[in-house]
Amino acid sequence: MISVSKGRRDRVNPWTYVLLAALLIPFLFPLGWMFMSSLKSQVQNTAYPPVWVFMPTLANYREVFQKNPFFTFTVNSLVVALGSTGLALLLGLPGAYAIARFKRTGIALGILTARMAPGIGYLIPWFILFTKAKMIDTYSALILTHLIVALPLVLWVMIGFFEDVPGDLLESARIDGCTHWAAFLRIAIPLAKPGIVATGILAFIFSWNNSSSPSSWPASRRAPCPSPSTTSSPTRRSTGAGSPPLPPSSRSRSCCWRSWSRSTSSAG
Repeated sequence: MISVSKGRRDRVNPWTYVLLAALLIPFLFPLGWMFMSSLKSQVQNTAYPPVWVFMPTLANYREVFQKNPFFTFTVNSLVVALGSTGLALLLGLPGAYAIARFKRTGIALGILTARMAPGIGYLIPWFILFTKAKMIDTYSALILTHLIVALPLVLWVMIGFFEDVPGDLLESARIDGCTHWAAFLRIAIPLAKPGIVATGILAFIFSWNNSSSPSSWPASRRAPCPSPSTTSSPTRRSTGAGSPPLPPSSRSRSCCWRSWSRSTSSAG
């Protein structure tokens, strides 16, 4: 038996922290640069060489929160991301378990092949379908479109986790009288909880960052935070040389449908 005194503590090599800091710099530098850019004016942001010493300004943040419905976009993003993630898990977990349990690799490859199509290719069919169904500018339409990304992601990630579930446990549950559904809920789901959490986070992030969706169609009240094209964007207004732009994290990334619609309306 090995006894350890109470006052003894494990000492960490100082070079460990140096190595961790060196590894974190490439990942934290873009975030720091975005934050610094949000505190600069437009002239300072476009200056070369970059301006490192400057007088911070909050004009960019006032521009975002006072002239744009930023909080509305954030709420829309949360509703759509949580809804699509929940629905993807609800449909994808049983599907991934069935594929892993019964070796339906053909179905998995078919889903992967459909996902390889570019998302912009679904834009016009979505618009026609949701127009006929009167679902334009609704949360349900956005959630359904985001499933094209979230559902294949949940399926393919969770297949590996369900394949790692010991088959003997599932067979024992079947012998004890459990149905396939009961074995899935009582055995497979608890053992795959870490994978479910990780997959849910990934699906949420992909849904939050998804901008190729009907949210970018004109006059959308359900536009999520990452994709709305606001009227105060620097690319659509005449600004002076010193007027500040929006913070980089809040600049719009409009899709082709909104850009096309605005260009045609301005031409007319």
